Amino acid sequence: TCMIMHIWGMLVGFGTGKLFRVPHMNLGIWVFSCMFANIGFMGVPVISMIFGGNSVFYCAFASAAFNLASYTLGIWIIGKYGDGSHPVQISLRQLVTLPVNIAIIIGIILFIGNIQLPEAIGGTVKMVGDMIAPLAMIYIGAVLGRMPLREMIYDRWAYVISFIRLIVVPLTAYLMLRPFITDQLVLGVVIVGLSTPIGAYCAILAAQYGADERTASRYIFISTALSILTMPFFFFLFI
Repeated sequence: TCMIMHIWGMLVGFGTGKLFRVPHMNLGIWVFSCMFANIGFMGVPVISMIFGGNSVFYCAFASAAFNLASYTLGIWIIGKYGDGSHPVQISLRQLVTLPVNIAIIIGIILFIGNIQLPEAIGGTVKMVGDMIAPLAMIYIGAVLGRMPLREMIYDRWAYVISFIRLIVVPLTAYLMLRPFITDQLVLGVVIVGLSTPIGAYCAILAAQYGADERTASRYIFISTALSILTMPFFFFLFI
């Protein structure tokens, strides 16, 4: 289901990008923003709070779909519409051996087997994992810090893409999936995850593959700020 929603986000991204005549250099960031929400940093804690600890199990599958799609389709899209300085090369071996995917598989095995790691190992892994999202946000903050305030908050396209990311994608997904998914927990995990702002990886991958990380950082900043107002609407659908 999550993979299908990533494909839906891609279709929405290309469709709205063509509609609004998004410049070629920004189209990859635009489409990526429609495809990938910040489920890891914001989605998992919120989903756990709303639906309980067992919902994290479903989040693991959502994260696996996110990693598979973002490190294949996502990278290809950003690289295709970048400046061409960093050609995209993706191999199946590289995808399978990504540390994040290996970690997810191990985590699912530990969850199913109810295996408790020793505190020395589990605590260390948790501390390292907790650093990922803050480091991504620090990087985005450093990029934004080099921009004039006016440039940062008066980008009208940042508000347009935020509306698409925060309202259009999750709402259309809810209307499409509701007739087919009867389990409210599964549906809630998918929709609440989709209602989160643009994933922080967008700026990092943009910098790595020759796209404009300044534009990506503005999109992330504005969508994150606006998500405070929009996300509660989707919470109430399942409370």
